[in-house]
Amino acid sequence: MIDGSLYKRGFSSPLLKCLNPDKAEYVLREVHEGSCGNHSGARSLARKVLRLGYYWPTMVKDALSLVQKCSPCQRHANYPHNPAAYMKTLESPCPFDMWGMDIVENCPAQQDRGST
Repeated sequence: MIDGSLYKRGFSSPLLKCLNPDKAEYVLREVHEGSCGNHSGARSLARKVLRLGYYWPTMVKDALSLVQKCSPCQRHANYPHNPAAYMKTLESPCPFDMWGMDIVENCPAQQDRGST
């Protein structure tokens, strides 16, 4: 407790200020979509808040919830390129049942250039 505020000792920073849920929501929104916010993802957002010197126990969960509710993030986020289903090999009952061939006609004859 310093001047009526609760602090937590951080791993890489000396003290992290503990926030109540209302102030935590404000800090998350300001970092995510404020004047310097860049609509980053949940993990990145939580790390930025830690680097700014704030802490609360549900920080990562709250950041994920905020990013999932953010309309611009949902509209402009990268689309994950995962396949819709697992790929599997196709087995044909009659392999080589149908063959195809390209026939090319009227090709110009190659001039003899001698043996090399």
